[in-house]
Amino acid sequence: MTVNDARVKGKSDSIDAEAAARAALARDMVATPKTGTGNVEAIRALRVPRNSAVKARTQVANQIHTLIDTAPDELREQLRDRKIKSLVAEMARWRQRHRLTRTPHTGTRCTS
Repeated sequence: MTVNDARVKGKSDSIDAEAAARAALARDMVATPKTGTGNVEAIRALRVPRNSAVKARTQVANQIHTLIDTAPDELREQLRDRKIKSLVAEMARWRQRHRLTRTPHTGTRCTS
């Protein structure tokens, strides 16, 4: 169905389905499958893992901010309004120092 046909007959799912069926029977809809090679596939191969990594980073940042929101007041004040890179570096230092969890303060630090 062309654009002009849709304007004359109107547009609906039943008209679209009929047009698709007629085109399939008439073999007008012969598609060329993707080859899986070339520039587009190379870019896709780079974008998929990058998008996954960005999503994982965002999830970790959200978890860190949630942990800070529920931390004891003293610790929350120290960490409020800091960039995520700075928070990660600080939390990595805590993890090395605090192996035993005895208070909510050190417990929060150990889970970071």
